[in-house]
Order: sequence, then C-alpha cells, then structure tokens
Amino acid sequence: MLTHNSFIDNIVHFSGCFCEEYNPNEPVHTWDNGKEGNYWSDYNGADADGDGIGDTPYVIDPQNQDRYPLIQSVATPPIPKPSIPIGTIIAAIAIAAITMAVMIGYRRRKTKAS
Repeated sequence: MLTHNSFIDNIVHFSGCFCEEYNPNEPVHTWDNGKEGNYWSDYNGADADGDGIGDTPYVIDPQNQDRYPLIQSVATPPIPKPSIPIGTIIAAIAIAAITMAVMIGYRRRKTKAS
C-alpha cells in the first residue's frame, strides 16, 4: 500500500496496468490505507470538513484511485543550492571588507596630512 507520498507536477501518474485495455474483472487498486492516502498536486477536490483529506477520491485511471487524497503535500521541497559556491561568496565579502578598511585608512591619513 502506498500512502503519505507527494505526487507533484507529474505528467502521467503510475498505472497498475501495463496493457492496452483494462480488465473489468480486476478490482480497483487503491492508493490509501483506508483512512489516508497521498497528496496529488493536480487534485481539485474539496475538504469541506477541514480534516486534511479530500471529500472525493482522486482517480488516477479506471483501475487506480486514491479514496482519501491528502489536501497538503507531505514532502519537504528540496532546498535549492546557491548558484554561486559559498566559498566564492565568503571571499567576495572578505575582499569588500578589506577594501573598505583600506579606503577608510587612506582617507584618515589624507585628512591628517592636510
């Protein structure tokens, strides 16, 4: 049983059938544990009672459905890595601080000399 997953921005969700036609005698595969299912980013159902579970099933295809789709994602999105390496950022800050210190020192010397 697959529960408490977040299926986000999938073009096609998994299907239990790898055939061209569905077997009408096969029972529907459920994607829940009888109380809670998964989060589906394209689920448009409502949660009228505010329990965090959709009021209508999420239908993946005729043979697959999540009877208790979650309203909020259970996944933590990945933290994006900075596009500039942290060492480069630290070096740039250090160079800026040194440059400012040198400029302040130069101005003080110039003021004392005048």
